Amino acid sequence: METSTQILNLLGGFSLLHDKLELSELIRTENSVNFRIKHRLSKVSYIEIAKTEFDLYTIEIGRKSIGGHYEFVYSESDVFGENLVFLIELYSGILIIE
Repeated sequence: METSTQILNLLGGFSLLHDKLELSELIRTENSVNFRIKHRLSKVSYIEIAKTEFDLYTIEIGRKSIGGHYEFVYSESDVFGENLVFLIELYSGILIIE
């Protein structure tokens, strides 16, 4: 769980994420974190971040459509840790770190 804690810390910590994005269903695994965003103004509702073997990250962003089906929005591999917050802010439309 050390890697998942590291990912959350890169994003500003659990408390900040929970306050800004209204997180729910946080799932932490050995090398990844995924969560749902409940903020009513967010353009996306699902984010998964996994650490790769080269200390870079893979991010997948999606949303639930009106019919309840998962809709893929964005995915990128080999992302530097400092770019994760930017990508989440860009696709969710919500400012995390001011």
